Amino acid sequence: MKLTISFIFLISANIFSQWVNLNPIQPYEDLNKIDFINPNTGWIVGSLGIVLHTSDGGTSWVYRNTPSANLIFIDFVNANTGYVSSENNLMFRTTNGGVNWSQLDMNNNSPVYSYYFADANTGIVAAGYNLIKTTNGGTNWEIILRGGNRYFLYTFFINASTGYVSSFNGELLKTTNFGNNWTSNSVAYGRLLFANENTGWQYEGNQFVNTLRKTTNGGVNWFVQLHPLTSLLSIDFVDANTGYGIGNPYSMYTTNGGNNWSILPAGSEGTDVKALNSNSAIITGGYNFIAKTTNSGINWNNISKKINNGILVKFFDQNTGYISGERGIFAKSFDGGNTWTKMPIGTLEKLELYFLNINTGWLLSGDRKVYKTTNAGINWGITHLNSSQQLFNIYFADQNKGWISGDSGTILYTSNGGSNWLTLNTVVHSKIMKTVQFSNQNLAAITMDSLILVSTNMGSNWFVNYTPGENWFFDICFTDNNSALAFGYGNIFKTSNSGLNWSKVNNDLQTGGKALSYTGNTLYAVTGSNVYKSVNGGINWANSELNNSPYTCYSISYINENTGWVSGENGSLFRNTNSTAIGIEPISNEIPKQFLLHQNYPNPFNPETNIKFDLPENTFVRFIVYDITGKEIDILINEQMNKGSYEIKWNAARLPSGIYFYRIITEKFSDSRKMILIK
Repeated sequence: MKLTISFIFLISANIFSQWVNLNPIQPYEDLNKIDFINPNTGWIVGSLGIVLHTSDGGTSWVYRNTPSANLIFIDFVNANTGYVSSENNLMFRTTNGGVNWSQLDMNNNSPVYSYYFADANTGIVAAGYNLIKTTNGGTNWEIILRGGNRYFLYTFFINASTGYVSSFNGELLKTTNFGNNWTSNSVAYGRLLFANENTGWQYEGNQFVNTLRKTTNGGVNWFVQLHPLTSLLSIDFVDANTGYGIGNPYSMYTTNGGNNWSILPAGSEGTDVKALNSNSAIITGGYNFIAKTTNSGINWNNISKKINNGILVKFFDQNTGYISGERGIFAKSFDGGNTWTKMPIGTLEKLELYFLNINTGWLLSGDRKVYKTTNAGINWGITHLNSSQQLFNIYFADQNKGWISGDSGTILYTSNGGSNWLTLNTVVHSKIMKTVQFSNQNLAAITMDSLILVSTNMGSNWFVNYTPGENWFFDICFTDNNSALAFGYGNIFKTSNSGLNWSKVNNDLQTGGKALSYTGNTLYAVTGSNVYKSVNGGINWANSELNNSPYTCYSISYINENTGWVSGENGSLFRNTNSTAIGIEPISNEIPKQFLLHQNYPNPFNPETNIKFDLPENTFVRFIVYDITGKEIDILINEQMNKGSYEIKWNAARLPSGIYFYRIITEKFSDSRKMILIK
């Protein structure tokens, strides 16, 4: 029987509607628990069955997924053998570092809360009303202690002999022969951590209780330790003195066993912490978050596997660009945004960016610091700002003159590249969203109400332009040395005399622009999941949707009239490839039997050619064009596609004659072919 399907897969032939999703939105993965067997080798588990593995201390991560839904605990014995468990009481074992997993039969001994394995085969599990033990890697289990009125929740073992178990009724059990015998003491229910047989800590590990208790005699007696957190989620100690704690609203660090704690600049981002050594620690949290310190918590770098926080984007050519954003994200791309290299800044604060050129740029952090680089982000200088206000935007007119805009009428000014900053008196209390300089001494500042502030003497004095009908300006951009456009919720205002006068532009744009870009007499605006284009100064606009993105975009960067990028919340990032791919169409309703990439036709060609390919199953597809040196020229497809036969029409009018290659990459198939452009 022949199987047929109907396609609804349209990519418009309108050149302004071709967008490639460079960072397809993935389901959120909350990362719950960390385990490292040495400073380099570790695993993190989380929701959706996620297991992440690193062999280089977190510099890179690979997926080691399990079939489970939400993993909450992990224990690895060595680089090969480890165990994970889920909130629905499933337990899995791996013997190859997490590449493959087998589900264990718990013999109805559930739930599974926590556990410790002394070696690859021998382990003890806190399973509610029972403590259970295996000596053959989970194939069989025996009950070694029945709870009665006790409910076993948390385990912690110092070594293969000595360990502790905490029960919900406030009993602490201790063994020195791996569960053959137990002694009992009293302590409030909670998670356990011991540095040695005498020194340990106990805490509940939730948002509601922040009590931290300590013992120095093996759990016989306990006393409360004070700390600065309102809730304590996780602690870990390297030894009896050096440890980390995370919770709300801070993270903390101690060098004297918890007698005193220092507040760390990691904020309240994490849910679990693992101390790797006296200097290094890793924290994990919601939305795929991973961060690491290598200097005892003074600085933290975002080492998350994915980029899924709000981001800003700036590109300088077809290949080179930057993004920055929430949770300290700063990254550079050398291939037009297809891949990104995170560059360490040492903060988890939100970062606003402004780059004059590929090498020179500034970052403004949420904790009121300015980072400056003159070598494309390899090194950074830091300036601490003397301001108590929330700061929104940083802008530089040249290598020396720059402005920072903020709350309550705040404008900071530097004349030496950001080494020193002065506070300008604006005589208003509005939220100032952005300050720019015209080609003369005039400045313009847009606000979060109906005001545009203008100065004719570099900020010494200001006068106010009222813009009736507008209550929030988002962005301002220049169209020439003396002319600029300011965008609000639904209105556009224009000046042609360096900001002295502003007039409303009558336009057909239904909503205002969150961010603007002007190049080659063409104006672009992005708001929500739409990009708008105007070629007549903002009077008329064409609309382009960003592949039905559910997220709001608020940053835009165009390098010419055909090539641009937009970005926004949840790591959303798109690239405009309008100059090349005219369309992609299904050409048959019959499902192909195998993957196949056809030779283009005509070949040689000028300037258009057609390329067919077959997909026997639904899959993610990347379709890329390279020049003869291997340089990436275009990404024609970068998204999930339905099974079927397709044809791409590609236009190379902007390229010189020569040999080019096209390549298809799917999850199970890849192939490439040569084509010749002759003009």
